[in-house]
Amino acid sequence: MTSREEINMHLAIVKHVKKYSTLYTDSYAAYVNNHTKKSKLEDFGFCHEFVNHRIQFVSSLFPEVHTNTVERLWRIVKTI
Repeated sequence: MTSREEINMHLAIVKHVKKYSTLYTDSYAAYVNNHTKKSKLEDFGFCHEFVNHRIQFVSSLFPEVHTNTVERLWRIVKTI
């Protein structure tokens, strides 16, 4: 994948992540409509929980998702 455009991100996720998996992300616009606070990934059959790093440390929508959770997962993925 050479582009972080929304369609390319969605295609990569659908290709590499098992349907019905739970995804934990930040509120990057490719994943979340930040105006409505609605996941764009749920339309593809995923359970999606997210946190907006700019606004809060712990997600008000998903209290189990916070900055440390997302950053820890990224650290693990980057080492693979």
